[in-house]
Order: sequence, then C-alpha cells, then structure tokens
Amino acid sequence: MKIAILTQPLRTNYGGLLQAFALQKVLRERGHEVTTEKEIKPMGSHWDIKMFMLRYFYPLVHLLRPDILRYGEYYPYNDVFRQLAGKNIKPFVRKHIKTVRYITRDKAKTYDAFLVGSDQTWRVAYNPEPLHFFLDFAKGLNVKRLAYAASFGIDKWEGSEKITQECKELLSHFDAVSVREDSGVGLCERYFSVKAQHVLDPTMLLDAEDYLALCQDVNINKTKPILATYILDESAEKTQQIDRLSQQLDAEIRKLALPYFDKGDKPQVMYSVEYWLKTMAEADYVITDSFHGTVFCLINNKPFLTISNAKRGNTRMQSLVNQFQLESRLAPSAQELDFSVMNQPIDWTFINEKRQQLKANSIAFLAHHGF
Repeated sequence: MKIAILTQPLRTNYGGLLQAFALQKVLRERGHEVTTEKEIKPMGSHWDIKMFMLRYFYPLVHLLRPDILRYGEYYPYNDVFRQLAGKNIKPFVRKHIKTVRYITRDKAKTYDAFLVGSDQTWRVAYNPEPLHFFLDFAKGLNVKRLAYAASFGIDKWEGSEKITQECKELLSHFDAVSVREDSGVGLCERYFSVKAQHVLDPTMLLDAEDYLALCQDVNINKTKPILATYILDESAEKTQQIDRLSQQLDAEIRKLALPYFDKGDKPQVMYSVEYWLKTMAEADYVITDSFHGTVFCLINNKPFLTISNAKRGNTRMQSLVNQFQLESRLAPSAQELDFSVMNQPIDWTFINEKRQQLKANSIAFLAHHGF
C-alpha cells in the first residue's frame, strides 16, 4: 500500500525527526511504500526566492541590518536560522526518511492511504493550517485514513467552535484513531465523538539496537561519567541545577540542545542526529525537559530526571511517566529537582517488558487497520 504520513515539519527537532524515521521503518518492514510530508503548506515561488536570497546573502544582511536578524522577530528569518542550524541534520533526513515536500489535492490522488501522526499534530496553536492534519485535502477520495499516536500536547482542545465542527466531520471519515497521551482519549470523545486508542510514540516501536545501528561510526570521547543534557528551553535555574548535579555526580556535562545563537549572536550549527543518538546511548545520566529526551532514556535504560515544560506541554510527559510508573522522575520545576532520585535504582526489567507489551499492542493497532 502506498502511504503518506503527515506530521510536524521535518526541521531541527531530534524527537520529531526520529519519530518520523521510526514510523516509516515500521511501516516499510510491514511491506508498505511510505512517504512523509516534509512541510505543511506550499508557500509559493516568491517564498522560495526570498528564502534563497536570505540564506545565501545572510552574511551581508547580518552586517548591514543585524537588528532584523534576531531569531523570533521575523518568521522568514527564523526559517533561515533553522536552515543554517540544521546543516548537520539534513543528511540524516535525506538518507533515512523518504519525503515529499507537501501534499496537494492532486498529489493526494496518488496515495492509497494517509496516516496522521505522531508529534503534536493536533495542537492548534502549533499549526497554521490545523485542518490539514485532519485530512481536509482528501475529502471525497477513496483512501484509508488513520491517526497513529496523534498528540494534542496538552490536556485541552484549543480549537474554536467552527474548527471543532470541521475537525469532527473530517474525523468521522477516519478508519480509526489512536492518540499518544491518555488525556487524548478523553479529548477525542468529548469534542469529536470519536473512540480513540492509547498507543506508543513511534520512537518506542524500535529498540536501542535499531538506533545504535545508525550511529556506529560516531565516537564519543569519554574520560569520566557523562551527564547528558537535552534542555529545549534554557533558564538560569536549569543551568544552575545542572551544574550542581554534575558536581554531585562528578560527571562531565554534554549539552545536546544548542541555542540558535551563541553569545555573539552568531548562528550555531546543531549536532548531527547520529551524534545525538550516540551521546544519549553512552551517557551515564540524563537530565531533560523534553518528551523525546525522556523517551530515549527509557529506550536506552538511562537514569534520568525530567523537568516539566508547560510551554511545550506537560500532559505528554505526565502520561509517559505514569505509563511506566516513573512519576518520581518528573519534577514540576528546576527548583524542585530531587537529586537523590537520580541514584535510585530503576526496575529496567519491568520497564522493558512493559514497553514490549505496549509495542505489540501498538503494532497490532496498525495491523488491524491494514497498515
């Protein structure tokens, strides 16, 4: 079956890229031809020209108008920064994820099925075109429709009454719906009258060995224990706590999330996906404020602490630690980190058996609906 996956744009988020990779791998191994949409909406040729000019004449623009080239102020420039920052990430996407730039009505007619998920595809605040992830472009087409581990990110629905009704009508044509968080089951029932199944994030459908196979050529120099940090939203409090923890553990800090700029306002190039994976696999301890950072601690059986991140959605983190009975590993804030928890043993036998059980149930969901 020829399947198109719709997820958040494939840019510079390690978790987003790896869930896209994992879902394609699982579906391909099941005999399907799979493509993932790389962007959400076509911007037109004028946008392509603007992006080309901004990217290749960046040094000149930065010299003449540095005031307008600060990340966060102008969306076109934000995308340029992502392009620059993601220089080492693009090879992973080209090599391991088959993509189509975006899916139009005409392109939709060439597919047998559409699969929405994972990541926060159903968080309205993150999507300029929320109906796209409910397959509005596929209206009237005779195709299979499935939501796999679709995520709202938070425990509430952000759509207007009009959006809600449109989404409800579109979802009524789906063959089945599954969500990534337990709270998503209730949201689907309440707002769309849809019965949803709770399944694993795609990254957890693969095992540690699958990811290590991607980074065999990466060498992590290690002279002392490593405290890997994957902090998406830095703060003085988080930095201070991480420094304290590294001293207590006598561990070297390895930062895996780099800001788009260094202290001199120069764009920084992010680490490759392979380096990120290898560091997470070889770390002795991990501290993160990321959902997927936490996921890879579970996959790699690493002692970890997770800091809640309300900005990006705490519900998904709470759902994850609840699923594996690791609530003590999630701190409400950096100030409330309990360092003693880091050295408390985790029953990895239970965690691994639980994940394999949930993995089997999740793959059975795909299989039952022809995917």
